Amino acid sequence: MVPSASRTSSSQLAAKCAVPPKSFAIRATLFTATLIQIFFAGELRKNERTGVFVKVAPLSFCYAVDIVMGIAGTGSLSLPMFSALRHLSNFLILVGERLFLGIVRVASVYASVCLMVFGAAIAAIGDITFDPVGYTYVFINNFSTTGKALLTKSRLRDQGFTSIELLYYNSMFTLPFLLVIAWITTDMSQCTHYTSALTMSIIGVIKNILVTYVGMFVGGDYVFTPVNFTGVSISAAGAVMYVWFTYRLSQKQAECIELQSTSQPTIDQRAETNASAEQHKDDHC
Repeated sequence: MVPSASRTSSSQLAAKCAVPPKSFAIRATLFTATLIQIFFAGELRKNERTGVFVKVAPLSFCYAVDIVMGIAGTGSLSLPMFSALRHLSNFLILVGERLFLGIVRVASVYASVCLMVFGAAIAAIGDITFDPVGYTYVFINNFSTTGKALLTKSRLRDQGFTSIELLYYNSMFTLPFLLVIAWITTDMSQCTHYTSALTMSIIGVIKNILVTYVGMFVGGDYVFTPVNFTGVSISAAGAVMYVWFTYRLSQKQAECIELQSTSQPTIDQRAETNASAEQHKDDHC
């Protein structure tokens, strides 16, 4: 519950701060896949790739749509209204469980979910800040959440995946969908637009260094030898030197540009200087 609330709040904050939803989703997906690879590599079984892709790809598609529409929806609606409309996904999940998975809940569960949907409908009727685009995002989010929940239950129960395997493969197969969406909507260039290519390069090097040394201790598959460790450390030292020299070079270039802009007179200043010189010359004559 706490992680879900934190994710919703952070999603709205990211949307309000002009962080592109697709870029935010790509970073979160990469982060999840990397963490699983580091901490749970030993629990991932070797499965036939084509079969895994066919089984997990529909879930990954629903997941990609779900997180993108969720972030877009939180940026278009207030959190209370967003949460109220999201209750519709619970009703859709109950219907889907009954139709596709054969799961039947007790009557009290159906009654409580219907009450949530009824309250959401009243809230929507009284919403004076009605935004059709935001409502569209949320309704797409509801259907994608339903598909994600039903497919997850089906893959865990019927396909024999463990929770770690499913989370890992889902994160990996979600990336192509997110990258296509980001490319179509030009979000791939937003990272360098809001920062710079230098910042991206430095962050990438720092990330690689952290992954290198953390992976030695928690991956479980690193075999230490003095020569190998020395080579890895030299490579990391070279990366640090690259970051430092690149940063210093950019600083010097910025200082040179600033110095040139302050030392060179502007066109108006040159004109005033020439006019003053001509006036003094005429007075002298």
